[in-house]
Amino acid sequence: MVSTPRLPVAAARPLKMRMQADSVSPVGGSATLTLARDEPRELGSTLLERLEEMEGIWYSDDFYGNHGREWVEVSATLVGSGTSALVAIKVSGDANVPSGYQTWRTRGLPDVGGSAVPAEVQVRADVKDPNGFSWLPASLMLVHEDRIDLAAMWSFGTTRGTFYKHKVGEGA
Repeated sequence: MVSTPRLPVAAARPLKMRMQADSVSPVGGSATLTLARDEPRELGSTLLERLEEMEGIWYSDDFYGNHGREWVEVSATLVGSGTSALVAIKVSGDANVPSGYQTWRTRGLPDVGGSAVPAEVQVRADVKDPNGFSWLPASLMLVHEDRIDLAAMWSFGTTRGTFYKHKVGEGA
């Protein structure tokens, strides 16, 4: 059984619970989306449903190299008027990026089967340096509603991996 790290209260709650009447505060950020009073509620509701579909526990067997299967919790955040993003927090970690830390984030919301969106992957070259984290440019594609392809661009080449959404009742 995988143990879940202690996450900030806002990060641990689904987006629907983080949403208040007319605004949403993103996890770890300060921007706010405010729906205009005359904007149809259906627009906000449809976007909320789309974001919630991407949230959940995901895993990858190949993105993190020889560390084996690693689990992330993906949360959707709204970061501005019509702008949304995905943030992945490590549930199971490694020495490079421990559990409870952001491992990747997007700068936009992917469409199922659509083009890749810009993303960033957090890395740490020296595991003994607690402040040695940095972000690499990456791209993320939502290939299917339960499959994400992620590519991180290093100075020496590209690291690619696939994340799969964990389904309730599915074994580890």
